[in-house]
Amino acid sequence: MTGREAARFALDAAGRKGLSAEAFYSSSSEIEVRCFRGEVEHFERADAGGLGLRVVADGRAGCAYTEDLSRESVEETLAAAAEIAGHLEPQKGVELSDWPAAAEVPGLECPEIAGCPVEKKIDMVCRMEAAARTVGVEVANVPWAGYGETVVDVFVANTAGLERGKRLGSAQLFVQALAARGQEAKTFSEHCFARRLSELDPKKLGRAAGEGAVGLLGAAEPASGRRNVLFSPRSFAGLLAAFSPVFSGRSAEEGRSPLAGRLGRKVGAEGVFLSDDATLPANPASRPFDAEGVPARRLPVIEGGVFRAFMHTSDTARRAGVEPTGHAVRSYKAGPSVAPSNFFLPAGGDSPGKLRAGADIEIVDLTGFHSAAQPVSGDFSLPALGYALRNGQRAEPLHNFTVAGNFLEMLGAIRAAGSDFEYGIPGMGSAFGSGSVLVGGLSVAGKG
Repeated sequence: MTGREAARFALDAAGRKGLSAEAFYSSSSEIEVRCFRGEVEHFERADAGGLGLRVVADGRAGCAYTEDLSRESVEETLAAAAEIAGHLEPQKGVELSDWPAAAEVPGLECPEIAGCPVEKKIDMVCRMEAAARTVGVEVANVPWAGYGETVVDVFVANTAGLERGKRLGSAQLFVQALAARGQEAKTFSEHCFARRLSELDPKKLGRAAGEGAVGLLGAAEPASGRRNVLFSPRSFAGLLAAFSPVFSGRSAEEGRSPLAGRLGRKVGAEGVFLSDDATLPANPASRPFDAEGVPARRLPVIEGGVFRAFMHTSDTARRAGVEPTGHAVRSYKAGPSVAPSNFFLPAGGDSPGKLRAGADIEIVDLTGFHSAAQPVSGDFSLPALGYALRNGQRAEPLHNFTVAGNFLEMLGAIRAAGSDFEYGIPGMGSAFGSGSVLVGGLSVAGKG
């Protein structure tokens, strides 16, 4: 059976047994190409897929999955999900619904990507690597230059009458350059996500990586103290990604969000607007509906510094007494959880050059998010790379320092956002975007 046929077969079997069930099928086809010194170093095609079944009974939701789409395997998986549900404690709000129809979101299928010859994709990677190397003799190596593409097919249906599917395609280029001067070495990475191959510019991306690495050579350690900090788009997007769990309705009900109980209260500067919008055409994490079939929509999360909404799955929304927001994500191997789609701070009206005039340090790279950013408290202390700023211009590069603060306090200290909006690297169905962001009075720990 095909994935959709297997899903429908499972629901028919559930109906005959009097079970309330949901079927979630997903498959992916991926290509990854890496080149080194103009030659293909790595080429891989990978296909995966499976059917996840969720049986709901009296507030209990049991999940099981199979990658074998035979009738026997699907029936066994349905029985396993029903058995698991019987062993769980009931939860309020756990039920299945036939949600309203979802509007189409343009620019997501991307047949051009899958139809393009592999040779053209390899050529893009080789040209990108060459562009990084031609920046100058100080570019000692390009250890990572690659192309990736993914085509995903998703189908969700349930015994309440819901049935809808979607097909998504995307491509990415990624490159890392290593620059050396004497015993000093610095790396810098760039990436680009696209729904059309024509949107990828390998030469520009390669040069940006090479120039970024060379620009960081000769770095000094800044003095410790309070500084006005300008975050690059990708470094601020990294902060949004690390602290996105604070906006989860599930985190709030479990007492793991510092925003619990603060709906309608001021949590940021007056000019701060944070939104999540899965309906934006051709954006990295756009989709017509979420993993439960709930139609996508724009969700204002913070407006004018005021906290307006958590992101929800259907069950967390019911427990909170609000409408589902369309933020359920899942694989066929697990049940739904909460995650953003396109989550972003909108572009502001100022150029990065203008914002530099109000900053002491510009940060171009942050690391350590998994260990040094704590969504439960909002605290962070992250290793950084960047530049000292004098009279609105980049001076010497900086390294061996951390920038620290509290995420919510930082939202209150935002002074301006730049016009240079971009998304960070998308992953797990989410993307995070921002322009450059000027924040006042952050703690910088370097020398002294």
